[in-house]
Amino acid sequence: MLQLQNVEKTYGNGTRALDGITITIGKGMFGLLGPNGAGKSTLMRTIATLQRPDVGTVLFNEMDIQIAQNQFRRVLGYLPQDFGVYPKISAEALLDYFSVLKGISSKKDRRYKVEQVLELTNLYDVRKKHVSGYSGGMKQRFGIAQLLLNDPQLIIVDEPTAGLDPAERNRFLNVLRQVGTDNTVIFSTHIVEDVKEICTDMAILNHGKLVEKGKPLEAIQEFKDKIWSTVINGEELPRYNASFTVLSNSFTEDNKRKIRVFSKERPNTEFTQEAPNLEDVYFIQLQQEMDIKNKKQ
Repeated sequence: MLQLQNVEKTYGNGTRALDGITITIGKGMFGLLGPNGAGKSTLMRTIATLQRPDVGTVLFNEMDIQIAQNQFRRVLGYLPQDFGVYPKISAEALLDYFSVLKGISSKKDRRYKVEQVLELTNLYDVRKKHVSGYSGGMKQRFGIAQLLLNDPQLIIVDEPTAGLDPAERNRFLNVLRQVGTDNTVIFSTHIVEDVKEICTDMAILNHGKLVEKGKPLEAIQEFKDKIWSTVINGEELPRYNASFTVLSNSFTEDNKRKIRVFSKERPNTEFTQEAPNLEDVYFIQLQQEMDIKNKKQ
């Protein structure tokens, strides 16, 4: 179990990247949603002990990770947003090298572990291929393979599906589903669909603050009977934005705009009730957090 208590981080330029983060994360897939610049990577780096918080504590299974960094890193697997790999080296050879670095001295044990993680990440058939020639999705799966070598109890993956095509994204998410069965996996992303597909728990981070915590399905149910839609002409959009909490808008086949609106009551007779989804939850929470921030200014 990972526990964060009042974690804060402010950079030298005055940016408050983390603002009083308090949360408990158990076993399974945990999604951390937030727009770019919300503080997700700062939080991931802090949990991974790559930087110290200014204030607050982080405990993993009651271990203070800053006091027992070396002990904690032995049970940590971390895939950063930008994962570099060595060119002109096969996946099999590179994983063997990483196994040595992770303290697996027996050649037999290394061979077994390398084959195991290659199978899990669906890379066994291309194990002899140079990693530099892998596609983006294959490189991300290789990143998961290397972090699994030391059987981590806590796994952190930061924006892993950004830039992947739909097929590669699906393969990568399937690997994470398997990994998340027996581990605590923190999955940071700005893609709502990723969290909806694989995460059993989630939080939304914006401007360094947690603005929502809970289970995706429960968060969605909170907005039952509060999501409405209608079709308007494009030139009417500014007026509707000014009058309603417009969550999203999309083009229709006849080049009009379909808008989704958050309202506790039916805005007017032209609106039809819609079932809420996780994207609605995401935009509502960001909007409400922005409204609170504006009132304080």
